[in-house]
Parts: sequence; structure tokens; C-alpha cells
Amino acid sequence: MAERKRKTLSFITADFQVSDAVRAWAKKNEMPDPDTERDEFVDYWIGVPKPMADWDATFRNRLRLL
Repeated sequence: MAERKRKTLSFITADFQVSDAVRAWAKKNEMPDPDTERDEFVDYWIGVPKPMADWDATFRNRLRLL
């Protein structure tokens, strides 16, 4: 069985940018505009200092909750 490689955990930074992949995913799945939601997302995760392995995945999950 192949061994899974762990992603490095990191804290979000104030300069987090919405990726083109997330924008395309949001449009395809009729999600809220990610650029509109970015500031609230960043402020939240700066206030809750928890490292994540994939900030795009975390952001997609946030958009699903809106």
C-alpha cells in the first residue's frame, strides 16, 4: 500500500488570495462570490489561529456554509 504524504500545516496570512481554481469551482457550483467573502474568511482565521493543510479546501468549505 502506498504511503500518504502529509501536507505541511500553515497559518493563514493577511495576504491570502482567492485562487483561480476556487473562483472557477465557485462559479461552476453556484456558490457565493469568493472575492466578496475573502475578507471575512481571513479575519476569522487570523482570530482563530489554527493551522490548516489546505487553505483552498478550507475556503471552499466556508463557501458551502453560506
